[in-house]
Amino acid sequence: MLFRQVIGLKKHWNELVIDFKNYAIVLLALGTFFYIGIFVSSEHPSGQPGMLGASGMMLLAAMICFKVSLVYKKKLQEDTEQ
Repeated sequence: MLFRQVIGLKKHWNELVIDFKNYAIVLLALGTFFYIGIFVSSEHPSGQPGMLGASGMMLLAAMICFKVSLVYKKKLQEDTEQ
């Protein structure tokens, strides 16, 4: 019974690592596209501060997701070593 719970916990942590890494990749791509959009859309300079803010928030969220993914990956590795 306990063995099944440990296996389930490891599987859950592995799924969290994959999920947060995927979230981070998507947010990184979106943030990059918004950042590129600042330079491409020179016709409407009024939208540039909003796009810059959105780009910064997405890049920050991507960094946070990568960090959370790394935390769960370290937990999984520590649990595997024991």
